[in-house]
Amino acid sequence: MKTDGKRQWDEELAFENHRWTDLIRTGKAIEVMNKHGVEMKKLYPWILPSAYNVTKERLIYPFHFRELNVNKNLVQNPGY
Repeated sequence: MKTDGKRQWDEELAFENHRWTDLIRTGKAIEVMNKHGVEMKKLYPWILPSAYNVTKERLIYPFHFRELNVNKNLVQNPGY
């Protein structure tokens, strides 16, 4: 059960576009997003089965192809 303060914090972050980084920082991104995905797939059956399957590799973004070409020392993040 969430405390009132934690729930308020989550709602404020969501509307300020900081919720995702907070989920990553607290280590709850995979759990929360996959649970949300189950609920969304029940509501909207056209959502693909592969959607909302957040894995550890998807918690970081890929480097853009251009950046990899410019800096040969960069290695693409795992999973991309």
